[in-house]
Amino acid sequence: MGAVTPELVLSVAEVVAREGACDATVKRLRERHPGVAFSLCSDDDVVTPRPVHETPNCNFYLLGGGEHCPSLTTDYETAVGIVLAVVE
Repeated sequence: MGAVTPELVLSVAEVVAREGACDATVKRLRERHPGVAFSLCSDDDVVTPRPVHETPNCNFYLLGGGEHCPSLTTDYETAVGIVLAVVE
């Protein structure tokens, strides 16, 4: 899997600011960053934890890796992806 870092989150936030948080952007992010999982949802669907990065239109969460069901985390060392959560 690709490395999820604070710098990657900021880079993704810049792309989302330019291109918008949509399925097409997620597809392009997956192509640019193979090995990193990307997901799109509404921020209303996320309860915890707090986002690792916030913008007026989109919050960014880390997708944790593990042996069980996918979950959100704030730990970059165990993160395998980034969730783009659209703020409505």
